[in-house]
Amino acid sequence: MHLIATQVDDSLERMREKLAAERERPQHAMDAYFYRSHLVYERELDHLVFKSWLYALHSSEIPEKGDYQLVDIGEDSIIVVRGDDGEVRAMHNICRHRGAQVCEAATGNKRTFVCPYHGWVYNLDGSMKAARETHVMPDFDAAAHGLKPVRCVEYMGLVFINCDPHAADFLGPLENIREPLGAYDLANAKVAHRQTYKIDANWKLVLENYLECYHCATSHRAYAKLHTFKDSLNRLIQTDVALVSNALAQTQRKLSDEIEKQRDSVVTFFNDTSQILNRMSERDLSMRMDKEYEEEFMTIRDALNRALDNLDEGLSQVAVSSDQISSASGQISDGSQSLAQGATQQASTLEEVASSLEEITSMSKQNTANAQQARAMSEEAGRSTDKGVESMKRLSQAIDRSKNSTDE
Repeated sequence: MHLIATQVDDSLERMREKLAAERERPQHAMDAYFYRSHLVYERELDHLVFKSWLYALHSSEIPEKGDYQLVDIGEDSIIVVRGDDGEVRAMHNICRHRGAQVCEAATGNKRTFVCPYHGWVYNLDGSMKAARETHVMPDFDAAAHGLKPVRCVEYMGLVFINCDPHAADFLGPLENIREPLGAYDLANAKVAHRQTYKIDANWKLVLENYLECYHCATSHRAYAKLHTFKDSLNRLIQTDVALVSNALAQTQRKLSDEIEKQRDSVVTFFNDTSQILNRMSERDLSMRMDKEYEEEFMTIRDALNRALDNLDEGLSQVAVSSDQISSASGQISDGSQSLAQGATQQASTLEEVASSLEEITSMSKQNTANAQQARAMSEEAGRSTDKGVESMKRLSQAIDRSKNSTDE
């Protein structure tokens, strides 16, 4: 057995001093005191571990009524059992009489839980079934002496427990990962193997080691060859580039289609107007037009010309933005691929990728501005077209009146 030195005269005052010292040296490993102090450990259990939602087991491990497993948390033992009604529940493995454990085997099947010390009996839902000789106590309330419950939820076959009776809801937050988690069909999964390792270390060291892979390249070389940070970053960047590029391409295509459609409408109206002018010229009716209609027509024709120019400019800007974004996307893709070419190039390559990402963001903003400008131009052309249609009706009426006058 390995022994860890601790201070028998440890105190809350010393803990406060150590915490104050830690605040003065950020971005450093914690003092060894926090891995050895029994006071720190007790407060971690009370304020962190016992108030957190913890994974207990998979529901397939207790498939039948009465099946149970014990889950140890710190020095506490929790019973997780499937009740007579098929529901999974959790409760403290502590008899309400003198605190003996009512379950001693780590797993099994029970119809009731019987304390081996004084024989108190509990149902699978934790309620008291019988307590010897308590009939001589007229004020004894059996309903108030069931096993203390532990919060328990089941989600996609995963069973979580929380010793805090006032813990916040857990099923709501879990819904945020329903879609990615659902792909694994965990509700129908089975546990192939379970193994528990006892580690001679403070729990924080184990968790810290798990949460970082800086040590993988030296301590787990075979694993690191298959799962490197460089490759993960490379795949992440390539995925982001593909998503951004596809989204921008869809937006540009939609915008271009809208502008082209509006432009076609303006061109059609412009051609119709030209045909009427030709008719007027052929019949030599232009001199007989009311001066008001002639001026109005010329104004509309100039507005249509400007609208056509603006639409063409908008389409050109969208095309230029598209080319620039495609170029930036290519640069990011090239940069992400070069990450695997050597550690000495990573820093400069990452800077190039970051620069390209900033460039594509800037271009995306410019493309949005161009799109807004082009859309405004398109709307202006549409308004001109509507106005032109009304003017053309009056113009056609004037031509018909002129024609009738000529025939007469």
